[in-house]
Amino acid sequence: MKMSKVFKTIVPAAAGIIGLTYAARKGRNPMKSSSGIVQAVSEATATIKEEKTFAGLPLSQLEEIALNTARGICAEIFGDTCAFTFKSASGKQSITANFRVNSEGKWEIICPYPDAKAPLFFLENIKKAMKENSEAR
Repeated sequence: MKMSKVFKTIVPAAAGIIGLTYAARKGRNPMKSSSGIVQAVSEATATIKEEKTFAGLPLSQLEEIALNTARGICAEIFGDTCAFTFKSASGKQSITANFRVNSEGKWEIICPYPDAKAPLFFLENIKKAMKENSEAR
């Protein structure tokens, strides 16, 4: 499990517990003052939930596509570039391929191994997900 997922679940819970403990120690009824705490925690989680997008797909969907692609490990977004990390055919190396859509609307793949198939499968899956998203709208 990634640390970011752990923090997304632990931070709001910890904030709520700390707030309730603080209210109880001050002699207030924690249930009366908990509405302010709940609001603060919900605002904190709202800022955490803002996801980066690449080609109209949120990071969570790109992660899912990466994990469902053969030898895929993860996907990350850096500005206008999507980085797809995958295992080599032997499983001994982790390789990162970068994807970008240029100004003409064409896909650019930057990969240290030009004959690797996993980035091509990942790109096919991204295009399929983009098509499904556009049809759903």
